[in-house]
Amino acid sequence: MRYQNSKFPVADKWFCWKFSNFAMEVFSGNTSTYRKAAFLIAWIKFLSNFHPGKTTQEQMIVERILKTSNQQFDSNSVHAVLSVIHESVYLTIHDHVQIKKAEIENGGTGQARTVLREELDDIMYGFCGASLHRMIKLREETLEGKKGRGELSDQRKPIMTKELQILREPLLKDKTNIAASLKTLDEGNLKFPKTELLPFLRSVDNEVCEFATDSNLRKYPSKFLTMCQNAVLNSETLEMDFCIIMASIVAAEVAIDVQIVNGLFQALV
Repeated sequence: MRYQNSKFPVADKWFCWKFSNFAMEVFSGNTSTYRKAAFLIAWIKFLSNFHPGKTTQEQMIVERILKTSNQQFDSNSVHAVLSVIHESVYLTIHDHVQIKKAEIENGGTGQARTVLREELDDIMYGFCGASLHRMIKLREETLEGKKGRGELSDQRKPIMTKELQILREPLLKDKTNIAASLKTLDEGNLKFPKTELLPFLRSVDNEVCEFATDSNLRKYPSKFLTMCQNAVLNSETLEMDFCIIMASIVAAEVAIDVQIVNGLFQALV
């Protein structure tokens, strides 16, 4: 909201002033259990004065701010600009509060960014093994014509047969030398992937950690998980790494089809 020779900063400052006044009034006059709710109600009520068609004092003030000597703004334009200003004020103050909280929690370092920790190797083995088991079971039951799996077309059947052959290859057959922690986890005879898949799984986890930031969560509040998934699925590097790893661990008698492996990459991730 920083425009040269513009009156937008005036509106921005006015909104910040109103926001801070509401916060001080509400937080000083209510108990801690419902301060945030009381503030939200007061702020929304204030913003409702700017809806198109209302002739409130606030609406007229902002219209005067936005008017220039050469152009008139209609009520819809005013409301659109106010929505942008409101979001700017809210995000700025929210970030400021998060920084202050982080300074208190981290002894004054001011690090407000949430950083996801890398998953442990055991978690990687468990999730990947479960995913492979589920993918194999789905294809086995579909090829067997199990009730509820739907009919399999003549075109899809050979592809699914080849998928099943490839999916069985990355499973760990001999668990003799697995880590003690995995042996404890393996009380139910779980499926685990071969160790060759671990670097790929680590790269997937790093891709998720890189996307899962506070700013992206604010940017995509209702589509965060979908956007995070797309960030991984659209990674050509990850897709290529998966193809190379699969080509190295799949038995020689099992023919590798790049398109089929790419499809398995999408399903596994």
